[in-house]
Amino acid sequence: MKTILWYQNPDLISDDILMVNGENITPPTNSLYVTNFDFLYNIEQKNKSLVLGQTYLYKLNDGFFAKGAFETKDKLGRKTPFMFYSDERNRESFIARFEKTAKLANMEYSDQLLNDLRSLSSGLSIKIFLGITALILALLLFIFSIK
Repeated sequence: MKTILWYQNPDLISDDILMVNGENITPPTNSLYVTNFDFLYNIEQKNKSLVLGQTYLYKLNDGFFAKGAFETKDKLGRKTPFMFYSDERNRESFIARFEKTAKLANMEYSDQLLNDLRSLSSGLSIKIFLGITALILALLLFIFSIK
């Protein structure tokens, strides 16, 4: 199983942290770091419309992707942002993998974050809903344009 966790370094002095399968990958010039960060970043950029508050979840063909903030605060008192991917295809397995990886990173998360991950619709559901809505609107426009 593959996991990738990126999070802002809470000390704000050193580089952000990237963990692949529970191991820190440093520095950012390392090709493995660049490849895995780009993977996360590309998912985030493609799915910006799916942001629901502070936390969002996206179902991919090969797993899940989540973005949010840990409870662990940085030196300025802000929650630490993260992006997380796992090739787990079951949501509960994904959440369990997230919890395990966050603990390895010594990052704290809230029960609310886990509840959000459990209750959020995945991006696929949102895309299906938007597609059906667009189809219905197009059909209505077609019907009323004939009259």
